[in-house]
Amino acid sequence: MNFTMPTRIVVIDGHPDSRRERLCHALAAAYVDGAVGAGHSVRRIVVAETDFPLLRTREAWENGVPAPAIRECQEHIGWAEHLVIV
Repeated sequence: MNFTMPTRIVVIDGHPDSRRERLCHALAAAYVDGAVGAGHSVRRIVVAETDFPLLRTREAWENGVPAPAIRECQEHIGWAEHLVIV
């Protein structure tokens, strides 16, 4: 991938604790700041701040409809040319 051209990037911050002092949050924020500063389009998914129900059955996994928050995350990932998971 050529990063000299503007790239669509999604950063997934997967730490389950939403407190800002967590290292993962700082790493994700630094990546976002650097990518935006370099002219890339960036979206961020913060798992700890995403409200979605847990899948509790095989039926829900196989036949359930994704919650709106999950659908939004799927759309972001589909938009991305580069995906970063912290």
